Amino acid sequence: MHRIAFVFLTVVLLGCGGGGSGSTGGGGGGGSSDPVDLILNGATKASATHHWDSTLSGLLDNGYAFFADGTGAFSGRNSSQDFVAIDFTWVKNGPASLTIINAPVYLGFSNLSFILGSVGSGEFLAQLDGNPAFRTFVLHAGGLPGATGGAGQGTVFVVDQSDTSVRVFDRQTLTQIRAFSGGNTELSVPAGIAVDGAAGEIYVSNVGSNAIVVHAIGASGNVAPLRRISGPATGLGLANCVGGLPPISGIAVDAANAELIVVNGAPPSITVFSQSASGDVAPLRTIEGAATGLVCPVSVAVDPTNGEIFVGDGHIGEVRVFSRTATGNVAPVRVLGGGGFGGDADGIALDIPAGELWTAQGHQLNVFARTAAGGTPPLRGSTPFGPWTGVAIDSSAGDWVACSRAAGSTARLEIFFPSLATKLFKDVGGQPMGVALGP
Repeated sequence: MHRIAFVFLTVVLLGCGGGGSGSTGGGGGGGSSDPVDLILNGATKASATHHWDSTLSGLLDNGYAFFADGTGAFSGRNSSQDFVAIDFTWVKNGPASLTIINAPVYLGFSNLSFILGSVGSGEFLAQLDGNPAFRTFVLHAGGLPGATGGAGQGTVFVVDQSDTSVRVFDRQTLTQIRAFSGGNTELSVPAGIAVDGAAGEIYVSNVGSNAIVVHAIGASGNVAPLRRISGPATGLGLANCVGGLPPISGIAVDAANAELIVVNGAPPSITVFSQSASGDVAPLRTIEGAATGLVCPVSVAVDPTNGEIFVGDGHIGEVRVFSRTATGNVAPVRVLGGGGFGGDADGIALDIPAGELWTAQGHQLNVFARTAAGGTPPLRGSTPFGPWTGVAIDSSAGDWVACSRAAGSTARLEIFFPSLATKLFKDVGGQPMGVALGP
């Protein structure tokens, strides 16, 4: 009863000022006591230590934050129980009113007016999009909610061909936390990525320079690599063999055997290097020749437990499986393709404990038994978005991630449950290609 009276009195005092004209641009400074300025969650997203929470119709577990630099962030679960994460910008329309610019539908509203409350009081009330009913927002300490309830539990590494960069995202919120790009990085049409958290290294295959560059796992900005593998002795042929599509060239790290496995388009082959290789060095082993059946290998995954290498072919819609120690002109131990396979495997990943092979095939994500062969149909599949260009798995953390290249104006990262239900997704822009998970 007291709150209702208080709200009524405030609305009367503010009059049209609650939604009227005022300064444009985010968050006040200089000690302003306007209601908008009293609900800000900090100067910038990077410095935020709290956020607002409110339950909107059809949305659960939602977190909102507004920053003084005119940016904001949202994460929450929608009516399909999918987590979404969004960054946005906003403008101040009046002392007690703000508008979110191009507010995505997931946000639930685009205008807050007649704002009453503050960070100091721990809550605020506002009208949403002109609805006369007031909505309550409650202050919570910490970062915005994520797929498993908090930030800082792992990272997602993505190679982006739109700006020749490697981008790093927080795994629980899909917020970008750093990136590296520029001439010193020696990135050149980056197409594939692998990460070894224990070694503290990132491995990137580059079609533009026909080279593998190795960066520190914490690399940021225009930084030089730790080392590179390139030159005629390497046998690398990181050519675009998929026609007019953006080039894809897979790379995998076998930490158990300290090896790097790279697939090549010209000629079609698999080269295996020491994980510490540097310079113009010969590979430890090469799988190449007519018996291999390779036409346009674009993706690769390694199973050190069962001693196998899985290679996705971008032209013939197959996954060819070789012995991990195979070398020369050798046939695969089995081939998955045809029948219910579905199409080109631009990305593949293994969930070894579960005995499963995940494939990114156009707009389809499929899950097969690890030992599947021939036209065996998938155990399950989904068409959540796409076209997918990469998939990565960290089964110990329960995270399955896929990234898509630009589809229209959208480029997306998604995190899935083992069932293929979406945990979290975010439209990240650019042209993401290969993806890997890190600590």
